[in-house]
Amino acid sequence: MDAVARTFTPIWRTRNGFQIRNLGNHKLLFIIDNKLDAERVLQNEPWSFDKHLIVFQCYNKDTVLEDYNVNEASLWVQVHNIPIGYMDRETTEEICSIVGKVVKTEGSKDSGGDSFIRVRVNVDGLRNQRTIQELTKFVWAQDPSVVFLAETWTDEARLKKLCDDLQLDEI
Repeated sequence: MDAVARTFTPIWRTRNGFQIRNLGNHKLLFIIDNKLDAERVLQNEPWSFDKHLIVFQCYNKDTVLEDYNVNEASLWVQVHNIPIGYMDRETTEEICSIVGKVVKTEGSKDSGGDSFIRVRVNVDGLRNQRTIQELTKFVWAQDPSVVFLAETWTDEARLKKLCDDLQLDEI
């Protein structure tokens, strides 16, 4: 936990710091006492540590640990190779809605570079077989040249199976 704290302290720059409690089973409780700092940390998701996605859920003292949904993550999705006439937010959101629920971000324009647009998407079902099936349909319907996969708590065997299911050559 010390390594996690050392990593995020200079990045998050919280006013009063933060505490971390190990809850076991790959779950940590981050305690940030300043509400604005906590909102900023959540707004800037996704976060990762040591190449593992960190999935945040707001803590409620009346909710038992097992009731938290850690199969949903907020990710930035970049969409490349859109024809110039369709390179707008509406088209990008329609494409990304296949992957998950598009999140409207404040002050967000058609952000990205000259050749892509990015939007924020809540991806649900990170461990769900149906999600893998939907991704498979999307991959083969769109015929992309590059596919980026992110999954929490994966191991080499699960990632290999996922790539086999999607009929991808390499992991």
